[in-house]
Amino acid sequence: MRPLIARLSFLFLSLLLIGSSCKKTTDPLDYSKEYENLTFTVDTTSSTGEILLGTQEVQTDVLTYLAENGFTLNNLKSVKVNSITISTVNANQNLDYFKKLEVRLSNQGAGNVIFASKELPDSFTESTTTIAPDDVDLKEFFKQGELSFSFFAQNDLPILPEPVPMTAKISVQVVARLGN
Repeated sequence: MRPLIARLSFLFLSLLLIGSSCKKTTDPLDYSKEYENLTFTVDTTSSTGEILLGTQEVQTDVLTYLAENGFTLNNLKSVKVNSITISTVNANQNLDYFKKLEVRLSNQGAGNVIFASKELPDSFTESTTTIAPDDVDLKEFFKQGELSFSFFAQNDLPILPEPVPMTAKISVQVVARLGN
């Protein structure tokens, strides 16, 4: 009788330990992701008004990162942009051609959204600027996997004499948790 009780006790404890080790965490997942080195070249132009500076396609790894941490896409609660930095590549070029910069996000599943813009003063002669994003939740875009960041500007000078290679860096904050 005692060996049977000992075996049953061992079996019960083993099942209890296995069951608790498979339990998902209830802690939220909160991490930052950097999309660096988004590059594009603004072509020479004589037009003024709104111009497309460039577009950069990005594959997001949000689904993979969620799965690696025991979450599913249904647990994704928000994706918000923390900061955006846009720079010219060449030191002798700056952003003085542009009156306003704008960043949009699009994909086939979620549409198109403007999530950041910045007016540049007439005296702006820097080669780098940081744009504070709007408080827009972009989780539906990031659920799709493939994103397209588009960079627009208002060009108020009649001639952009030579191509301007540019880079952008976008930092996002991703939050996931179990339940509501």
